[in-house]
Amino acid sequence: MSSFLQSTKALCRERGELWEDPDFRPNQTSVFYYQRPPFEFTWKRATEIYGNPLFIAPDTEIFDVTEGKLGDKWLVATLGVLHQYKGLFKRVVPENQDFDSDYAGIFRLHGSYEALKYVNYLEGLSELTAGLTEKMAMTTVLNESYLREWLSIAPRERERLISVARSTSSFWILYSDFKQLFPQLESLQLDEDSRMLEPSLAGRNKWEVIKYTGSWKRGLSAGGCRNHTVQLIVTEQTTVLFSLSQHKVIEPKMIGFSIIKLQSALRERPAPAVFRRLKTVMNTDYTNSRQPREEAEFNLRIFACENQNLKLKALDYPPRQTRSIMLRAPQGSASRHNFGQYEEMFLHLADERKTINTFELQELLDDCLPNEFIKSCASLDTCRQLKKGTGRITLSDFKDLLASMHHWQQLFTKHTAEKMGILRAERFQEALWDAGFTIPEKVMSLVVLRYIRKDGTLRFGDYVSAMLHVNRAFGWCTTFL
Repeated sequence: MSSFLQSTKALCRERGELWEDPDFRPNQTSVFYYQRPPFEFTWKRATEIYGNPLFIAPDTEIFDVTEGKLGDKWLVATLGVLHQYKGLFKRVVPENQDFDSDYAGIFRLHGSYEALKYVNYLEGLSELTAGLTEKMAMTTVLNESYLREWLSIAPRERERLISVARSTSSFWILYSDFKQLFPQLESLQLDEDSRMLEPSLAGRNKWEVIKYTGSWKRGLSAGGCRNHTVQLIVTEQTTVLFSLSQHKVIEPKMIGFSIIKLQSALRERPAPAVFRRLKTVMNTDYTNSRQPREEAEFNLRIFACENQNLKLKALDYPPRQTRSIMLRAPQGSASRHNFGQYEEMFLHLADERKTINTFELQELLDDCLPNEFIKSCASLDTCRQLKKGTGRITLSDFKDLLASMHHWQQLFTKHTAEKMGILRAERFQEALWDAGFTIPEKVMSLVVLRYIRKDGTLRFGDYVSAMLHVNRAFGWCTTFL
């Protein structure tokens, strides 16, 4: 019996009251989540429905609970399987569930009764045992094919087989017949903690389980296809089982994973385009749903044979700047852009040392840049990031800035093919990669949060400001570390 159950039952006895779950109130919302029935429900305890209620008959080998009318057949079937393994059953349903003087009415549910409709048998086994379920196809058999064979057996022999099945709740069958008659096999793999609870599983093969908890984040790894991934690598060659699941959700998202065989181990996360070129050796079943920016937390568990020394590593980008984002303006006839035409405008605003400050730079860019798309990067915040340590900008610096802006525009346009002038947040990291930055996931998530807009996109000005911000951060690290 859990410490929660013990302490709650003691508190109810002290107060002389029955327990009511503060997170699952007896109201309409607890019955239906999507639907809103036009009538009210009356909530009753078991003792108010029947004078001498019984939860489960003691000393019985058969699970005798009947399903109700709320779509919970899978739950009854799942508990029926667990009831055959008393150690596992007691973990899910604590003992001493009687309606005597010790009764306190304690039970816990999550979500709503309606949620019982949206789970299947295998999911139920996984949820209640924390195990890994697997469905394996055997063969396809029509009902008539074994019905004719059954009818061909002598009536006395048929009755004998039926009586044996009734008395033992089981029957024996040849493996060759099993493969022929059953279309699929459903299995449940348990970790070591669960296996130790059930005496009948002693001596069975053990699984070594490693776990990874992560999340899909908007603008970073959340999405609906292989463009948006969390990358992990398993470093040993062995038989493994993968389990990917969401947690703490009422409306689960469509999720899945792919397995790629690598020729050599990776020490760091490769460029985003690398995995799109590789072929997968296995994919989970999925619905063709490409909805980026859907956030969710997930658990990844990997089951491997014991003593395999299995290792799991989450790949991430090391912080690195491969090149400067500032270009040098071409000189003379080599330049396709006549930066000299802006010299007079610059000198008109400059001081006696031929330099301008942040506010003058913003005014100059507003006059020089050709359209509103480019002018979006001429904000005061961006101009403050462009100034040097002296707080002033020279004519040479200004020409370099114009050349760099032309290059930044090309980079931005490369990643906005879906909609001109709008960079989707999920392409933001790759756009920074092309600018020369590799940024670890935790740092990149902060950059995304700072610059992403409400609609999950960025404009050219946001992109430029982010590049300058990251560039300054790398500069500080180089100087002071």
